[in-house]
Amino acid sequence: MEQSLSFYILLLLIVVFLVMLAGRLRRMREPEKDYILPRHRQDAIIGKALKNAALALLKGEFQDEVHHNELLQILQSRLESELAYLKSDHHQPANEISNRIDHYHVVYRQIIDKQRSMLLHMNKNAEFEEEIIRKHFTQLDLEEEKLTKLPE
Repeated sequence: MEQSLSFYILLLLIVVFLVMLAGRLRRMREPEKDYILPRHRQDAIIGKALKNAALALLKGEFQDEVHHNELLQILQSRLESELAYLKSDHHQPANEISNRIDHYHVVYRQIIDKQRSMLLHMNKNAEFEEEIIRKHFTQLDLEEEKLTKLPE
């Protein structure tokens, strides 16, 4: 009994120490860097690099699979379209890009809202399982979350 009590006291001390250490580390964080490139340019550069890497992998290592798999073809096409969009933005005025993104947000939110209302209607129908309806609600939530994470 005495050994287990000692064990729990020791465990409690370790937890308290780790919490205090985490708090100190948070306060000692490195100050924010003064980046040379604006955030939207950094975002575009990183996005291009990631899409180029994904396309290189699809066109290299998975070339045969892409040729025979329609889903991989769709993925490759989507990546190519997104990359073309990112490249075209480089030469356009910032306010024009911002207007297009704002309009995209408005339209896409309306699409998501329409899909949600359709799911609510389908959920009333006994023909569809609630778990499958919830899965689609979750996918819409993820799409909406991605939409809010897009650069403004």
